[in-house]
Amino acid sequence: MPLLQGTSIYYRAPEGQDIVGKMGYAVKLSAMTGFSIGLFDAQLVSKSKGFTGTLGRMAVWTGPALAVSSGFVAATYIATNVRQKDDPWNYAFGGATSGAIIGALSKSVSVGELELKQMVC
Repeated sequence: MPLLQGTSIYYRAPEGQDIVGKMGYAVKLSAMTGFSIGLFDAQLVSKSKGFTGTLGRMAVWTGPALAVSSGFVAATYIATNVRQKDDPWNYAFGGATSGAIIGALSKSVSVGELELKQMVC
């Protein structure tokens, strides 16, 4: 079984169902992306020294990626079940949550607002 089989894994179940499967896929994809970008950053950009420096750079990228993807999946799931509708507004709520998480992590309202606009529009 391949590590990632495509985005169809996320959509195997209708929105509002199978949160464990959707969250697992999103977390796996975010972790792989965060580790890859963190390793690139550690070796080519910040040129960190030693194992702990490299691990620290990987954590700097992986932690926020996991938080944003988990927030998106959870908010979309909650919005679908509360509203009892499966429409694009649920993804807008997920995008708003992701933008708020990015803004909180960067301690900047303008960054969160920019990400919110990009994810919703």
